[in-house]
Amino acid sequence: MPDRRLALTNIASALQQQAAALQALTSPHDSDLPIGMRLLLDAIDRVNVAASAPPQSRDHHMTPGAYLKHRRTAHGLSIHDVAAALATEPRLAEHVRAEWLEQIEADIVPMSFNTIVALRRAFTFDLDILAQLAAIAMHLPVEPPRLCRICACSEADACLGHHSVCSWTEHDLCSACFALRVTPADRVAIAAALPSARDVAA
Repeated sequence: MPDRRLALTNIASALQQQAAALQALTSPHDSDLPIGMRLLLDAIDRVNVAASAPPQSRDHHMTPGAYLKHRRTAHGLSIHDVAAALATEPRLAEHVRAEWLEQIEADIVPMSFNTIVALRRAFTFDLDILAQLAAIAMHLPVEPPRLCRICACSEADACLGHHSVCSWTEHDLCSACFALRVTPADRVAIAAALPSARDVAA
C-alpha cells in the first residue's frame, strides 16, 4: 500500500496545477469559475491538512506528553525555550533539562505536581484535559476530550484570534489551524463561512 502522506501530497500538487490552469481560463465576466476555484482551493487546503496531520485513528487518543508538546508548539516555543525558562533544584544544565522535557513529552518520564506547575508557568494548557488524558492512559473509564489534532486546543482552552475564539472545522481540527493552511486570497471567503464562536454541538 503506498504511503498515505506521500499520496495525499501528490494529489494536492496535482490539484494545484489544475487550479493554476483554471485560473488562466477565468475571465472577468465569469460567475461560476471563481466559485469553482474557491471550492478547488478549499479542497487542496483540506488535502494538505490531512497530509500534514500525524496518523491517528479515532480509537487512538492523545497522550499527556503529546498534549503538552502540542500546546508548547502552539505557543511557538521550542523545547530549549521552555528548558531555559524552568528552574530546577539542584540546578541542571539547559541541555539536560531539554532532554528531560523531551522524555516527558514522549511519556517516558512521569510528571510530578511541581513539574506541571512549572510547565504551566511557561505556557498555557488545560489542567482538566491533562488529568483526563492521564486517566485514559491508565485505562480508566473516562470520556476522551475533544482536541484539535494540531494545536490540542479544546472547548475550555480555545485559540484566540483577531475577531473571536476558534471554532471546529472538523471533529479534531480547529479553524485557527485550518486557516494557517489556507492561501491568503481564499482566507476571507472561508473565514466568512465559519461560525463566530466555538461550535460546541458540532
